[in-house]
Amino acid sequence: MIRDPYMFTQNICSGIGVDRRKIASELSAWSLRVQDTNNEKFVEAKTSRNYSRPDHNKRIGRWKENLCHDDLLQVIPIVMNAAGLFGYELPVKNLI
Repeated sequence: MIRDPYMFTQNICSGIGVDRRKIASELSAWSLRVQDTNNEKFVEAKTSRNYSRPDHNKRIGRWKENLCHDDLLQVIPIVMNAAGLFGYELPVKNLI
């Protein structure tokens, strides 16, 4: 969703049978608000504000900015299978 919000909207519409041509302007406007980085149209949800940090440049891959090597050694074995199911690549080889 964050990596390609417009394509995400297209897939959702197809999946639920909505004619995306009829709501193209709404989908386009929404996809401009949902981005990996801040932009002038981005509106952060009130529920997310407490978790946001000003030292993050991007949303995807934020863990790379936060977790040290020792943290990764502990976390990766726990999330590895689920991450693979969702297409995430983890730096397993670089940790050893």
